Amino acid sequence: EKDLASHILGFVNFDFEGNYGVEQYYSKILKGEPGLLVAEKDNKGRIINFLDEDVKPKNGDSIVLTIEKNVQFKMEQLLKEGVEFAGAQNGQIIVVEPKTGSIIAMASNPSFDPNKFNEVAEENKDREFSIFINPALSYAYEPGSILKPMIVSIGLDNEKFEPDSKGGPFSNMVVVQGYEIHTALDKGYGDETVTQILENSDNVGMVWVGNQIGSDLMREGLEKFGFNQKTGIDLPGETSGTILGIKNWRDIHRANISFGQGLLVTPLQIAQAYATLGNDGEMPKLHIVDKIIRKDGSEELINNSVVRRVIKTETANEVRRMLQSVIDVGQSQKAKIDGYYVGGKTGTAQIAKSNGTGYEEDMFNHSYAGIAPIGNPRFVVIIKLEKPSASRFADGTALPIFKKAMQFLLSYYQVPRDY
Repeated sequence: EKDLASHILGFVNFDFEGNYGVEQYYSKILKGEPGLLVAEKDNKGRIINFLDEDVKPKNGDSIVLTIEKNVQFKMEQLLKEGVEFAGAQNGQIIVVEPKTGSIIAMASNPSFDPNKFNEVAEENKDREFSIFINPALSYAYEPGSILKPMIVSIGLDNEKFEPDSKGGPFSNMVVVQGYEIHTALDKGYGDETVTQILENSDNVGMVWVGNQIGSDLMREGLEKFGFNQKTGIDLPGETSGTILGIKNWRDIHRANISFGQGLLVTPLQIAQAYATLGNDGEMPKLHIVDKIIRKDGSEELINNSVVRRVIKTETANEVRRMLQSVIDVGQSQKAKIDGYYVGGKTGTAQIAKSNGTGYEEDMFNHSYAGIAPIGNPRFVVIIKLEKPSASRFADGTALPIFKKAMQFLLSYYQVPRDY
């Protein structure tokens, strides 16, 4: 299949060792045990007789992935087209079943052909990072506005406000400890409910939301959502991201984090958080292997499990309805899909300078995170594009990929229409 699912699979090197992906993670059970032949040699080293003291080789176990091959192929196709259209340096897409935690597709572009790993390594030796590493779980970034639903969830769950609680009037900017924070379009939205703050993706409104929650509850809530820790997926190379220790938080840190800046997360952690919203507030254990077929023919199913309850069921339902409102009447209306209630959120995030002081000028990462159908979630789709050049905002780059991906999933799995 050439480069299909290359970052998931990895490869076996010339020393017959698994490198990257499931080949590395499950190497011990996949490789089996080599056999042994005992023979006599003459004084010139030539074999003259095989003895009966041979040891037969033992096959390794086999694994069956949660990946649906046709879905993986389609997602890779959409991602490749989207990265090229957006003029992005790279991109990732993840599709999760929130009720089970099964990853049914995970792709990164550019990809590679595992059959030619030695040639690929030589061709890409001047890259800053190895092309073999899976960016969806190994590289963390500041997510931007796709984090806002998690922040709102924390406030709702701690009864700091309701979806229709009103704040404001909000102008185009707010000053926190001498730093100016502007709305994305640099316009003021006046009085807004919490739902409208999400619909408008209002950074100034989110600073107010963060103030209602407070630093301690916000950081505690983010950790419950799985940030600042690994998901524990059965793939190598996962990173935990970073949230500043609470002792070092100031008002500006809370303000920045409230709209998704000032912390580092992976696309996989975002997928886990949205899967939690889709699973009525319980965090599903993400996994990429469905079952192990032992060498004796017996099968070991990987049971679906829950990591923990993160938010109340009512909170998850409220936030999903708010995300639906973002698409129905808010800034993600281009993501509407006929016949289905869909919820989602864009993210257009600034990129921190490599020296750690301030942000790059006119340089952004774009993301989209969404759930469908909202009433009975079947799929969570996460998209991330690094440094796209075709559009200033994610609704022109990541959103179209999301819509095509979700339309395909709903059709492929013949999900009944909502209306």
